[in-house]
Amino acid sequence: MADARTFGVDDSLPDLPLPELDATLQLYLESVRPHVGADELETIEELVRNFTEGVGADLHQQLKLRAAEKRNWVKNDVYLSS
Repeated sequence: MADARTFGVDDSLPDLPLPELDATLQLYLESVRPHVGADELETIEELVRNFTEGVGADLHQQLKLRAAEKRNWVKNDVYLSS
């Protein structure tokens, strides 16, 4: 029987895929659209564009590097490291 501990079957699971930044941001926009007015949506869309062209691209590149090195790129220590 497999190890019943929380992470006992990790090695048998497939690697966690890294979604593309644009796809993630489109899902974000779709999720906020029903909850905000037209003016606020326009502001949010501008923020998303700025994020995509700025720090977002850099952060996504760092995640790509991490995903190439680790099976689970989103493991908790990603939030605790600098």
